[in-house]
Amino acid sequence: MKATLIIKNIHKLYASSPGSDVFSCIEHAFVAVHHARIIDLGTHDHRQWIDKDTRIIDASNEIVVPSFIDAHVRFCFDRRSGDNVRINQETMELFYKNGITTVGTRQLPAVASSPYYQLFLCERQRLPIVDYGYLRHRQLKKGFLLSTSFLYEEQPFYDLMPLASLLCMEGAAGAQEILAAMTLRPAKALKLSGKRGIRKGADADMIVFQARDLEELFCSFGRQRLHRIIHQGVHIYPHVII
Repeated sequence: MKATLIIKNIHKLYASSPGSDVFSCIEHAFVAVHHARIIDLGTHDHRQWIDKDTRIIDASNEIVVPSFIDAHVRFCFDRRSGDNVRINQETMELFYKNGITTVGTRQLPAVASSPYYQLFLCERQRLPIVDYGYLRHRQLKKGFLLSTSFLYEEQPFYDLMPLASLLCMEGAAGAQEILAAMTLRPAKALKLSGKRGIRKGADADMIVFQARDLEELFCSFGRQRLHRIIHQGVHIYPHVII
């Protein structure tokens, strides 16, 4: 078996271990992917995974983190059927272009299946959600999850990065905890073991950012550092590479 995709020369790779909310920062690393799964990662020689069909991405001077997960999205159901479909598909298109490729919701919308994102039912449980309401009360819940708490017209937020940057710059939480609140913790809440970070056997959902480390990423408020998105082993942004 050879890799269908390899990301090499990663300046810093934020990998994870099963059952842990802590990241391991691996410098000068690679990730090898076979279709939708990660098959290898680390600093050793990646050339064993390459054949003539392997796509190779060079991530020199860039960092790689898990794709974002929002476990508290409320889709539109109160309009005419056609309007609901249009609004919900536009919502998901904006979400994945901001790195949110997995969404949890209490009611699944009628949208066409897509190679760009995945939707899951979220059990009716009280999650320690921190959303843009943080701007009013400035309080974090223990084990918090970051969410847009998207609701069309009332809370039309499509991006987690401004909130993550605010928390980091205020010193409300460390950069790794903020990343966990956007990735590992919501995956656990949604019971998606395959999406609990970048590790062997996990889903190949990753974001490549043009930054030296997490601190620079989260403290660059307003600067677009998102360079590439890999979802289920497919390069989906800024253009699709099969």
